[in-house]
Amino acid sequence: MVFTLLLIVIPIFLIVLLEVILRIANYSDDLSLFVSTPDESSKFYGVNLHVGQRYFYYFGDQYDPTPQKDLFLKEKPENDYRIFALGASTTAGFPFGGNVSFPRILHRYLAETFPDRHVEVINTAITSINSYALLDFIDEILEQSPDAILIYAGHNEYYGPFGPAAKVSFGSQRNVVRLLLHLQRFKSYILFRNVIGSGIRNLINSQEPTQQINSEFKAKTYVPMGSRKYQAGLNQFERNLDGIIRKCKKAGVPLVLSELVSNIRDQKPFDSVSSDSLPMAETFFSEARDMEKAGKYDEARKAYLKAKDLDPIRFRAPEAFNDIVRHLGKKYDVPVVSMTDYFRSVSPHGLIGNNIILEHVHPTLEGYFLMADAFYETMHRLKFINSERQNYIPEPSSHFMSRWGYTELDSIYAELVTQNLTNGWPFNKKTFSTISGEYLLSHFNPQTKIDSIALAASTNREYSIQVGHLDLGKYYEENGELDKALSEYKTLIYTIPTMDMFYQLALRIYLKRKQYKQANQLMKDAIKYNKSAFTYKWLGQTSLMLNNIKDGIEYLEKSYTFDSSDRQVLFNLTRAYYSILDFSNGDKILKKYQEYYPNDAGIDRLKIYRQTVSKVYEKLG
Repeated sequence: MVFTLLLIVIPIFLIVLLEVILRIANYSDDLSLFVSTPDESSKFYGVNLHVGQRYFYYFGDQYDPTPQKDLFLKEKPENDYRIFALGASTTAGFPFGGNVSFPRILHRYLAETFPDRHVEVINTAITSINSYALLDFIDEILEQSPDAILIYAGHNEYYGPFGPAAKVSFGSQRNVVRLLLHLQRFKSYILFRNVIGSGIRNLINSQEPTQQINSEFKAKTYVPMGSRKYQAGLNQFERNLDGIIRKCKKAGVPLVLSELVSNIRDQKPFDSVSSDSLPMAETFFSEARDMEKAGKYDEARKAYLKAKDLDPIRFRAPEAFNDIVRHLGKKYDVPVVSMTDYFRSVSPHGLIGNNIILEHVHPTLEGYFLMADAFYETMHRLKFINSERQNYIPEPSSHFMSRWGYTELDSIYAELVTQNLTNGWPFNKKTFSTISGEYLLSHFNPQTKIDSIALAASTNREYSIQVGHLDLGKYYEENGELDKALSEYKTLIYTIPTMDMFYQLALRIYLKRKQYKQANQLMKDAIKYNKSAFTYKWLGQTSLMLNNIKDGIEYLEKSYTFDSSDRQVLFNLTRAYYSILDFSNGDKILKKYQEYYPNDAGIDRLKIYRQTVSKVYEKLG
């Protein structure tokens, strides 16, 4: 009995000991969904840029998609309204660089609608993931006290990590997948995976064909309608989404689901399969074209949808997925965004095509604003945010688009990224990989500074589009093109609205130009997203520059509570109090100024200013 017990206890003890040692040694990257950003002392959590390694380890080093650099406060304020968005590349805003995604646009809509609330919209989307990853995320998201969760996902269900047609798949063994994902929280499992899994990964990667579609490749990746793999994808999507909903319901967190949209008019079926039980996808697509020419638009739409559903290459979710979303929404009383209706409303004759979708599933710039409209209007109608401004309707999306942080660099970058995607499989049957960017490097000839930066950002994993905006802004600023520099810096603000650094870059230009009104408005926008010593300081100082002494003092006092040692705040706050003859408060701040900077020349200037103001006050009696 004792011997049997030891056989059980000793291995467990050794595993626990190994786990402790690996954690102390900080082995491997932290794969938590949220980590302190940019360092442990920060007041922000950010979406972990390494979290994709949970799902893409077997794809090798050449594929490691990362989430957006979204931040949120570790300590949730009382007036905070916190939203998490879940999904894949469409939710991430592909092919744009983070400044254009429906969660980012929605963030600004809500911040302007509810200025009395501190709104956070955190985008956890990662390119190529499916519902397994979403279910894997949900517990960590619920730990962060969300007020709402938004989901737009489903196009990657078959080829995403562990999906029925993925490189590494466990078929219908959903519990095995969930166990593996759970084990990746442990360093000891990561060690085991790294030691044993590298050989498996090399074997898997070596088996992928590189020149032509062959029968083996079709057997692995083609998912004919009604097949076992097809049904496995439906079951996987429904069960994982059901699990997410039940977890949210148990936690009392409101959830919004969305229908999926795709390009049915201008994206031909990637392939067709011929069998006794299935008609050809190409046949329905041709019939749809004929019906459209004949003006039979409803019939054409049905035929286009049928062609898409018969396509054995599942890069567009079948309509059965939308049926599942609507069914679960009704079953659990969860709102569902009628995204299909929104996209049909702006498409000629209700046929969704290249007018609003770039290739197969990713919206145009206008399309992402339309998605934000759809989520916003759904949340607004259902009164998700309880506020006295609930009935307020924001400016139309065209108003936001006209002044959005978006430049020529974004446009060229998006075009290049789209070209790279559509050059690979399944768009191009002769090329399987679009990850390296070799196509762009050999086919795109940069003609301008913007072209060069866009090419670097779209082909070099170490050079992001955000760094590109920063470099281009500095280039413009050094060459005296301040308007263009300002546009690049504003794009960074729209990408990560919680980062003080980007406001500082734009503020520098306004101050250089003595455009104090614009500087003040910039900081009023900043305060909606990040209440910090910096934002309050410059909101206060620009208010003083506009001779708004009362507001200037109020904001500088708030900055002072964050950082009581800031030299500029101490000087300007003291002087502001003296200017309104509040000598008591002015002397108090001056005393603090002297404690921190006893030999600073500003102290004597303030004392002289106090004497001058005091004498004028005495003369006026």
